[in-house]
Amino acid sequence: MQYVASSAATQAQVTRGSLEQAAAATAAAGDSGSR
Repeated sequence: MQYVASSAATQAQVTRGSLEQAAAATAAAGDSGSR
């Protein structure tokens, strides 16, 4: 069970990382209205 929880936590971290990257890309594109 520990492995499953650890895997879920890792996936959540990766997902958050992609969201942050997308937000940074959006901001770089000059569309800061969504923030």
